[in-house]
Amino acid sequence: MTMKCLQFASVILLFFVNAAVRADVSAQQMTPQNIEELQQSGPDAIGGLGDWHISNGTICATFSDLDHESDLSTKGGVLIDLGFCGRADDQFVSTQDLLGGDRRATLDVYKVDVSVEDDVAVFTAYARRGTLELVTRYSLSADNPTRLMVDKTLRRTAEGDHTAGIYVSFLFNYKSMETFLFSSEQTDWSNGFQQEEFSVRGTSAMDVASRNADTIIYVGVRDAVTPIAYGWRMVSSELHEDDGDITKLPQFALADYYGTGFITFADDFTFVSDTAIGWAQLIQVPFMDLDVGDTWRIQEEILVGANNDVAAITDQFFSDQPVLSGRVTNAQAVLHLETLDGTPVSHIHPDPEGQFSVHAPAGRYKLRTLAPALAPTEQIVELAAGGTVLPVITLAEPARIILPRGEAMRLVFKGIEGTVDPNFENTLTGYSVADDETVHTREQVPSVFLAGVESDPEAVAIKPGRYRVYATRGIEYNISKTDITVTKGEQFSLQITAPQRAITSPGYIAADLHVHSGPSFDNSFPTRKRLRTFVAEHGEVMVAAEHETMFDFAPLIAEMGLAEKMVSVIGTESTGEVTSKAVPNTIGHINFFPLKIQPHEFKKGAPLNEGRRIREIIADVRSRDPEAIGQLNHARHSTELTGHHSGDVSDKIQNASYLDHMGVAGHPYDHTHAITTFPNNVLIEADPVTGIRDIDLDAMEIMNGKQSYAPTRVQALRTDWLSFLQQGIRIVGTANSDSHTKTEQVALPRNMIALEDDTVTGFSEKAFTAAIKAGDLYGTTGPLMEITLGGAGLGETHQGTSAVLRGQIKTAPWIDAKTLRVLVNGVSVSEHDISQDAHFAINLSFSADAFVIIEVLGDAGEDYKAIYPGFTPYAFSNPIYVDANKDGNWTPPGLQIQK
Repeated sequence: MTMKCLQFASVILLFFVNAAVRADVSAQQMTPQNIEELQQSGPDAIGGLGDWHISNGTICATFSDLDHESDLSTKGGVLIDLGFCGRADDQFVSTQDLLGGDRRATLDVYKVDVSVEDDVAVFTAYARRGTLELVTRYSLSADNPTRLMVDKTLRRTAEGDHTAGIYVSFLFNYKSMETFLFSSEQTDWSNGFQQEEFSVRGTSAMDVASRNADTIIYVGVRDAVTPIAYGWRMVSSELHEDDGDITKLPQFALADYYGTGFITFADDFTFVSDTAIGWAQLIQVPFMDLDVGDTWRIQEEILVGANNDVAAITDQFFSDQPVLSGRVTNAQAVLHLETLDGTPVSHIHPDPEGQFSVHAPAGRYKLRTLAPALAPTEQIVELAAGGTVLPVITLAEPARIILPRGEAMRLVFKGIEGTVDPNFENTLTGYSVADDETVHTREQVPSVFLAGVESDPEAVAIKPGRYRVYATRGIEYNISKTDITVTKGEQFSLQITAPQRAITSPGYIAADLHVHSGPSFDNSFPTRKRLRTFVAEHGEVMVAAEHETMFDFAPLIAEMGLAEKMVSVIGTESTGEVTSKAVPNTIGHINFFPLKIQPHEFKKGAPLNEGRRIREIIADVRSRDPEAIGQLNHARHSTELTGHHSGDVSDKIQNASYLDHMGVAGHPYDHTHAITTFPNNVLIEADPVTGIRDIDLDAMEIMNGKQSYAPTRVQALRTDWLSFLQQGIRIVGTANSDSHTKTEQVALPRNMIALEDDTVTGFSEKAFTAAIKAGDLYGTTGPLMEITLGGAGLGETHQGTSAVLRGQIKTAPWIDAKTLRVLVNGVSVSEHDISQDAHFAINLSFSADAFVIIEVLGDAGEDYKAIYPGFTPYAFSNPIYVDANKDGNWTPPGLQIQK
């Protein structure tokens, strides 16, 4: 910490009772006066004004204020940011204390304070659930500069309803950093990067998912701008009884794609082992509880490492042990240190020169070396008590593809003639999560993304073999393809024609209104890579819809030289996770954009949403950003809950699918009944103060991601959307990728949004927003369209009882469109065979006010499947409305039988 900061902190100490500062050790609340000095940064940093900050001069930690909601609670007081001070490296999400392993049974914080005690910075959180009281003391000391100590004391103040047989300390690492389970006390209990799914299976998987390890290591992504790793260790769990007896309690680690945690029990197991969980242990749990007068004491520590490998943490455990060091000729290699029987010990990334080192107890080990596109190598190494320097590990030169320069495109490599598809994003960890059916590994990425700028990758390693290479730049361009043969060690210069524009879309701009990257809590995809993937697909407008925070891509777009190729819009995805009395089934997921980022606020100013109805959040957003659009995201997963359901379907409800439950109704939306009837009528209940209703959003996704992921999702969302339109709820239909990483296609599906100036350089956010609200857009996975009804365009109104529906369907040569479907009032009235670049003129007549929508359907050919696996060519328009009696008012037709 700088002297200026110390002087500033001293002033704060004199004037604010909530601040305590001594030397480099500090503990204080963030205020307008100190926010510039104290606010942490990095991909996942969300702390802001009102939150609490402690530091030992090396690492800094931020805790949310009481009224700042958590990922699993409407209350704050939890650890949200952790990293090296001033280093912009935070990838920490948040922690939560749970009873019984139930995410709904949170111990909610009701009071916090900070202090400096004997040169130790302390944050203390006081939480309760019923008669159970938990005091958590977080502390940072200069004596151990990279360790955050966590001491927890759980007591029962009186007899109560909530049992405390199981306690889970939970870290919300949802689909983010890869995890490595490690036992610091007995390394042969470590199981490394191989995990077992527990979040979905629950207690049925406890026997295989609970690992007898005391440490969970979180590895940041290798290509992050600033690397980091975390090591979370449960040091001890003890029962201190009223009579003075102390019992060491069983504890286990849990880790999968969706979360991580330590589970510990209120008593030891009788007659069976405390080092494993099976039926004999689980049948004892219902009889366990914390008695009045007894104290449950849990000690944890979180270590922070400055590299993105396991060794950044294990070196701290083994700091007094000898060092194994050396150099590998391929700096992209990854080294795995294992015992001779294959038990994982550590994982090391070499520096840019290939130098590496790792601490471990003296002994014989297996050292595996993995590098992109090369076969693994293995050697037995002897780590002497005084350390060992290995001879240079010489790896073969991998074959490399020298990539084209100066053109934006995506290159898709498909193995042919027995060659396996390449994976250009292999982390080389072997990370996997097993469930009852299979072992899941990271999805492969056989594509290379180029933005046509200097920072594009120059080459990629690839295994020898035969490949078909496709060059694509989205649905408006031709594709190029070539078959290549790559031999061992070859430096192959790829000669492929850059995709050329095949069709144009004058008056429209290509927009994806739902895109994620590293700032979202559920992934760690670098922001620079996100921009490269978007430009490669000829996406033009990207709405940055990061979960529960906001990120401004504009400076990065300028820095990378992409300002003439794309533009970004700041938004957020309000992500309901907490079930509450006010909203028993959450708000689902909602995008709001464009928003003004508030850099010093909690979550960068993203609206709070837990425990609130949609109508309250809409009011909050509009008070700050009056023109912001609210878009209901992926409100169904399938057709399973579509239509009328009279029985209890609570076990089938997915909280992220809002129309499965409608938040407060706890019952699916029923398109066969009027919106004024139960349960649909909760959507039109007006807030007594603002008058806003839950349904008063501007848009809803009809398409979200690839069709094969949820095969009936489009049908389900289309059904609900049409029923809304039939009843006069003029909500706009959109189509978005919801892409989080390279494994999820970005800019497809996409929206073609009507703008008078359809250039990126002339982009007007105001006009863009107005066009969406007006419904002047269509969604597509390939076909482009132009459409008018008697001269009226999308979102507009035609007056009269007859009109000609005119337009044109256009596709690139490799995209199929064979059927044009016309819907009046949500009901199909005709289908027409069409060919590429088909013009159409269809006479329509109307006896009453109506609305007209068209759909275009095609088949996925071989090239389309290779470029967009899991997708099918499809496009839908938003409505053109019909005022048949020319009275100047549009009267909705009412519910219709949909076909």
